[in-house]
Amino acid sequence: MQRILYWARKDLRLHDNRCLEYASRTPAEILIVYTPSKEHLRSESFRQNFQNESVIEFQKNLQAKGLNLFIANEPAEKLIPKLIEQHHIDELIYQKEISSEEVDVESQLQNLKCKIKSIWQSSLILKQDLPFPFEKFPNGFTEFRKKVEYDLKIQNLVEARWANLKPIMTESQARLTTTENKNFVGGETAALDRLRHYFWDTDAIAEYKETRNGMLRFDDSSKFSLWLANGCLSPRKIYFEILRYEEERTQNDSTYWMFFELLWRDYFKFYAHKFGSKIFQYSGVGKPKKRHLLEDEELRRFEIWQQGQTGYPLVDACMRELSTTGWMSNRGRQNAASFLAKTLQVDWRWGAQHFEKYLLDHDVESNWGNWNYVAGVGTDPRDRVFNVVKQSYDYDPSGDYIRAWVPELSEFQGSSIIEPWNNLKKLEASGYPERIL
Repeated sequence: MQRILYWARKDLRLHDNRCLEYASRTPAEILIVYTPSKEHLRSESFRQNFQNESVIEFQKNLQAKGLNLFIANEPAEKLIPKLIEQHHIDELIYQKEISSEEVDVESQLQNLKCKIKSIWQSSLILKQDLPFPFEKFPNGFTEFRKKVEYDLKIQNLVEARWANLKPIMTESQARLTTTENKNFVGGETAALDRLRHYFWDTDAIAEYKETRNGMLRFDDSSKFSLWLANGCLSPRKIYFEILRYEEERTQNDSTYWMFFELLWRDYFKFYAHKFGSKIFQYSGVGKPKKRHLLEDEELRRFEIWQQGQTGYPLVDACMRELSTTGWMSNRGRQNAASFLAKTLQVDWRWGAQHFEKYLLDHDVESNWGNWNYVAGVGTDPRDRVFNVVKQSYDYDPSGDYIRAWVPELSEFQGSSIIEPWNNLKKLEASGYPERIL
């Protein structure tokens, strides 16, 4: 009987897991191993907690199928060769990752004495199903969207043949600890519960386009990104749920917009795959850029932004929410990122690294691709600057979001909470900081 090692990373689910489906096509003994990434180890504690919950849930669900998950602390590039030799493994299977740090680890596992199978499954559209050769991947999102929508191919969901898989047992493993977070619970069960809630229990999907820019209510957006980032939820599962909802309930701009956002996610994955480590450079994939600030001033501005003490209420509310909860709305992310990169003229990569550390739903390609986009170092020729005051009037006109995260301004009403500097006496008494610029 064939002996397989399945190296799990950002694919912590049983449903639509193409690695498990591939492994189970014929009877096999399988050792399933999880090793934390470098990114995971340098993240904030509540982000680590969410991922630990996801790993523990994956282990529990595998055990229900008669299998096990070996959780290790040792780096994959050191552990996996030893396990392959120790357990006489015939084939190593893993989900193909895209970003340079993950690819570097994969490259260190290419000379093993076994067959190696990497499987592309993290995007909605699989790489082999793109309607054009990857070398001709379009730079801009709009061109990408039009091409894939014109000739759309989405693979059906797959299910492992569980009866074909028998566990290879190991003696020791690492123990993961978690603490309760009622708002954001990691794991496949929570992911599927959220999918059902957003589609079928509340019909929130039917108003998604109208509410998605909201920053305060939990159901303003789907929050699916939390579980997509850790592989607890398949993008194809969401896609087919959209189709079922459109058939059984309603089809409108909002149901399309959910699909539209999945395409954005795919675009950034293929964008990162195309440009590689360039997306992490100061000039991104575009022309060389010059720095504008002395190092001390740049660091001062970054720290004030990081702490939510810029004196601009919308930005400060967003940054404080992030450091407290590990979440920030998409609208908030665009404003906070633009303010750092364009208004404060700080190295945008510091902001991207800060988001990477704190965001529960951090996805390398989406985070760094979006920062490329906002900082003007991506493939979009337009140089956008968000006016955070105007954005406050557009998306938080009553100041409810600001009031929730900037308690110093809780007594300010109407426009004064958005532009508190127009009432200097009250502002000075509140203890809220002066504007950084």
